Amino acid sequence: MSRILKKTIAAAMSILLVVSAVSCKKESLGLFMPQKKIDKIYVKSNSGNVLKQEWSWNNGLLMKIDHYMSNGKVMDYTEEFTYNGSRIVSVSARDERLDYYYEGEKLSRIEYSLKNAYKETYELVYGKSAVDKILITVEESGSKPDKRLLAPLWDDGLNACIADIAAKTDSKGVQRGEIRLRWDGGNVVRADMVRNTGSTASSDPTITFNYTYDKQKNPFGNLLSFNIDNMFDRTAVNGGFEANNIMSAYRTVFNDDLNSYQTESWTYEYEYKSKYPVSVKEVHTDHRGRSSKGEELVISYH
Repeated sequence: MSRILKKTIAAAMSILLVVSAVSCKKESLGLFMPQKKIDKIYVKSNSGNVLKQEWSWNNGLLMKIDHYMSNGKVMDYTEEFTYNGSRIVSVSARDERLDYYYEGEKLSRIEYSLKNAYKETYELVYGKSAVDKILITVEESGSKPDKRLLAPLWDDGLNACIADIAAKTDSKGVQRGEIRLRWDGGNVVRADMVRNTGSTASSDPTITFNYTYDKQKNPFGNLLSFNIDNMFDRTAVNGGFEANNIMSAYRTVFNDDLNSYQTESWTYEYEYKSKYPVSVKEVHTDHRGRSSKGEELVISYH
């Protein structure tokens, strides 16, 4: 399986975080109108807080996010949002673009494109009250950047360690994948990435995620964009699209070479104010049991 599809399915794993925030209110997808609006996000350091992002709003709508380089002083690039009324229809950053398509008020499809050449399509398949599946199509008609800026939700952290997934490429160079979701109320508690072979899929998942959540409000809930630098850019989850904040994520991968399963985890510790997180710490434990700390992020609000 190509590296492109592996990276793409990594991005799609986080689409479940978009759809879960409003699983019982499908018409709300694309409406990002939080009660508390983010002003800035910082990385905490020994010398003080270093600016990571600055969010700009107009009449209650998020218009852009300015992303800063590691020194917190020089702007790297801007992520810009376009609306139809109050509903997000596109997000762009440099040569990358996300487009969101609706059937009535229900989100049906997300497309990622690079210079109008390389394209990924994410089709949301609904059950009675929630998204049951995410069908992924990759068209390799152009090259993809080594480090993308945008994903339909999240793309970065899984890429270094994601296992091979069997996939079939048809005569037109199209690759396909599938993710199946399991729900508990309004949150996804399990996501299975399954093997696709042509039009059929194996019943055995190749990658499985299990999630737990807190009871507090998520300031990113229902935002239909995920920039890989927004929050947990080196982890298996982003936490940016749930009604609540992710407390833990456990990823189990079937290693074909070893013919066995390997598990790693991510856990998060928050500080809250008025039921919203104002800081978050991350700990990653790999499949050998070795733990490492990620960035500590600080969030300020308007």
